[in-house]
Amino acid sequence: MKHYKIVVVGSGISSYFFLLGLDRKLYKKTCVLVGNSYPEKIYKQTANTNFLLNNKFGGFALNWLGGFSEFHKKELKFIKNSFCLRLLKTHKLFNEYYNKIYEDYLNLKKPNLNNIKSSKLLRISKNKTLLENTDVLRVKKLKNLKYINSSLKNIEKKKSKIILTLDKKNNFISCDKLILAAGTISTAGIISKMLNLNKVYFKHQLYFLGFVFFPFKSFKFQKFKFSTRSYFDKKGKFKGTLEFNSKFIQEKLFKSSILNNNKFLYYLLNLILNKFIFFNAFVNSKYCDALIIKKKKIFEIKSLIKKETTRKFSILIRSNLKELFNFNFKNIKLLILFKRKIGFDKHYYGIFFNKKNKRLKLNYKSEIEGHRNIFICDQSAINVDTAKFLTYLSIANSFSVGKIISKIH
Repeated sequence: MKHYKIVVVGSGISSYFFLLGLDRKLYKKTCVLVGNSYPEKIYKQTANTNFLLNNKFGGFALNWLGGFSEFHKKELKFIKNSFCLRLLKTHKLFNEYYNKIYEDYLNLKKPNLNNIKSSKLLRISKNKTLLENTDVLRVKKLKNLKYINSSLKNIEKKKSKIILTLDKKNNFISCDKLILAAGTISTAGIISKMLNLNKVYFKHQLYFLGFVFFPFKSFKFQKFKFSTRSYFDKKGKFKGTLEFNSKFIQEKLFKSSILNNNKFLYYLLNLILNKFIFFNAFVNSKYCDALIIKKKKIFEIKSLIKKETTRKFSILIRSNLKELFNFNFKNIKLLILFKRKIGFDKHYYGIFFNKKNKRLKLNYKSEIEGHRNIFICDQSAINVDTAKFLTYLSIANSFSVGKIISKIH
């Protein structure tokens, strides 16, 4: 049986930042389980849900927009103080580093941004994202590490060793320390089997998107692949981004060969799109609980959001955005809002520090209490009521845990 000092389960952004924080000297004694099973066979959903799973190398980081949000201590009231202080220390360093990259990028581009001001109900800010810089916040394979295209099937502890059963021909490997960084839903499934839990609760953010049309107003074309403006409800109930006609919009809409070969039609469609603002909205996770239920060899994923909650947020978001656009531009001809299936947001987190999961606790090192040497390094470790993007905060935790293990190995 092959033995490693460290085994990392998952190959997404959380796994990557843990490895960046880990001492390079430990790489030759570290293994990464990339995953190769098909999660849709294991995780069953209803017709109303669309919780996405990705077991390929890179995970959700293959197509995420690189957006990051900043958090403060008062927002992290559910998290144990010792854990929170460690997390915020690294988070502050990340803020300084990535904010500088973002500002330098904007200064280099010198964009002509469409002016839009905060209204009585909504506040406008820059939408911080590093999408166009392929060297930042993108998962890459690191040298001197062993990558195995297999998923974790079972965990067993024998004395000081952790025995792992892999789904690839039922191979076994062992390790001294196990890092779970497979994403909230997969991690919930692994822990559910390990601790024999029938139910595991987690949080997410209900997702809406839409557009507004102004027949007498034109906006400047954006030479970006990302939204340059974000907004948030001053009461903290929802948050989103505003997208003008841009490279990103054109990549989505102009794939037709008819448009590529017809310059007049291409020009006309751009004139029309310059009169639109596209937007999305993420509802605060306070209102968006979900549940994973273990049933023999499969798991059922269910949302606990009521139809009335969805309807109320649809009305609230629509009225707040209408107030914002009327305040800035007036002459709104059309405002359309769509609700995507529950789980489409891709922001899943918060199984630890969650009162509904009484047996799931972490110490300040992000180590599962009562299960020494098993660490959590994905968004399941972070519980917060928010409409912000959590990935940035989560990877700060992953990086910090890598530093901790480097000292105690």
